[in-house]
Amino acid sequence: MLGSRGQSVEESKNSQDVVDQCMKTYATLNKVTAYYRQLVLCVGGTSDSVRLREDLEDNRKRAHELSTGLQKTLMSLLTDQVVSTKERVQLERMFVLFLSTLEQYQQDLCKAQHLNQLFPLQFRRRCLINSGVVGKTYEIAWRSRSTKSPGSRVSDMVDPQCSPDIAMQIEQIERMLHDMQMKVSVPVWTVEATEEAWAEGKSTHDVEDSSTNEILVTEEALSRGCCARGQLWHGPPCMIS
Repeated sequence: MLGSRGQSVEESKNSQDVVDQCMKTYATLNKVTAYYRQLVLCVGGTSDSVRLREDLEDNRKRAHELSTGLQKTLMSLLTDQVVSTKERVQLERMFVLFLSTLEQYQQDLCKAQHLNQLFPLQFRRRCLINSGVVGKTYEIAWRSRSTKSPGSRVSDMVDPQCSPDIAMQIEQIERMLHDMQMKVSVPVWTVEATEEAWAEGKSTHDVEDSSTNEILVTEEALSRGCCARGQLWHGPPCMIS
């Protein structure tokens, strides 16, 4: 029995399974990169520590594995393999979302690299940024590590070699973005949203995301040094020690 485009029922089911795995991988990557963004906010602040830097490295390595595997799988499905019309619509939408996630993640990596250079732990252990962000970071790192990774097809596409350092990873993401845009023809304006705008903000079922504010609390610091005294808008971080 044949499905769309001459596919057998078994082949159609297998391809849909791969699409589902890609969707799960993207959802996991989206969470991991969001946790990375939260951890970067603490570099140089009151929550900075050796543990934080290690958690950033672990998170970055995991994001590297997820992103490289997902990129190879998506490009393979969209260029080499025959998929149904419904599956192609799903893949193209995921492709556009993945591009956006990579671009945002690359910006976060650049920010982390810059802050690591400004505030090396081995030289100065004092808090140098009065960001107003306080709280412990181990819960964010734990959530990142406990996020389940999808298996099989997407994981098989990951290169077993060690993940690159942060500078090389920034360059690698730049190459990934270039390859995706040059080798896969998916005009962004042709992809339609399938969810209501800001649906995640209206949901009350996602306990994991709704409790983020319990981990990091932003406060107005009105009497802590020259950076905060009487200022409604905080400019660049004060470098006075």
